[in-house]
Amino acid sequence: LRAGRGLLLLTEWGDLYSHVDHLNELTGPYGIHIQKDRVTDLEEHVSHQVKLGGIVLDEQPMPHYVRIRNFSEHPITEGLSELIYFSGCSLKTSEPAVAVASTAATSFGDLDLDIELDDDEEQGILTIAAASEIEGRMLVVGDSNIAANGYVEQGDNLAFIIQTIEWLLRER
Repeated sequence: LRAGRGLLLLTEWGDLYSHVDHLNELTGPYGIHIQKDRVTDLEEHVSHQVKLGGIVLDEQPMPHYVRIRNFSEHPITEGLSELIYFSGCSLKTSEPAVAVASTAATSFGDLDLDIELDDDEEQGILTIAAASEIEGRMLVVGDSNIAANGYVEQGDNLAFIIQTIEWLLRER
């Protein structure tokens, strides 16, 4: 980053790999702070269909597979209408970082992973992707699955990843 290059950092929910404190040492000076929660939304989520021979037998709600439709004006988000966010964490931002994608107001950061809003959990619009430019460019996303096989084809996830890489590689 000091050489003016770009960094894409894909993290995970709930401090799954005990990485959050170490990663925040890197991202903090850029105004991005990774949270130890799992973004959950009881309204704006996808469902998993159980099928047999093309007939839908059941539909299971997946409240930690959240529909993301709030985007700030940024080269990364041009033309996007929806991302599908698969069990990711939220992010906090401060200067010089900006939130580029956020949840609906019905979301919350589930700390104990019980899919219920508790008193110690934050509810409201949560940042899921944040960008920062100091010497180089950094984008942090709280979910690594957004770029993984089987998930990147969902919603506008592929366009989001391509536009992120293009932005990171673009001359300043």
